[in-house]
Amino acid sequence: MAAILQVQVIGAKETIRHLNGIMERLPLAVDDAIQEFGESAVKNLKREVQLKGLVWRGKLLGGIYWARLSRVRGELRMPLEGIYVDRMRPHWVKLKRGRLIRQWAIEHGIFQTEGKPFTGSELFAAAKEERSIFVRPHPFIDKPLRRSINDLPRILKRHVSRAVQK
Repeated sequence: MAAILQVQVIGAKETIRHLNGIMERLPLAVDDAIQEFGESAVKNLKREVQLKGLVWRGKLLGGIYWARLSRVRGELRMPLEGIYVDRMRPHWVKLKRGRLIRQWAIEHGIFQTEGKPFTGSELFAAAKEERSIFVRPHPFIDKPLRRSINDLPRILKRHVSRAVQK
């Protein structure tokens, strides 16, 4: 039988080598993107803590960090105090000796609150006598995390395009 058409691919080996290189660099690029996302989330969360004025003892600010669990997993960690400050129910707290909130209230000149409690004026009068304050949540987690998640596609695109271009 006679050959009518003969096809020769020039540069096939180089193309295969380039694609294999991309396949080797791509997981590393995704790892770098995950790490950058975590660092960005930590930075945004710490900035929000400072903007909200939640830095009193420094335990919350110093306790926010990104933990790398594996090449493809990481966690944003913070002390439970941060979760409580973000999501607690509004409630009355007695300023008993030995409590850190008493020290905070003394430093800020707050010994009692004004206004009506939710259950009647008798409770309010009792709370004033017992030196209580009304505490409320200070949400600070959702906004910076949303900002970091919105940045994730840009971060991934940058790292993947660098891996493909090399």
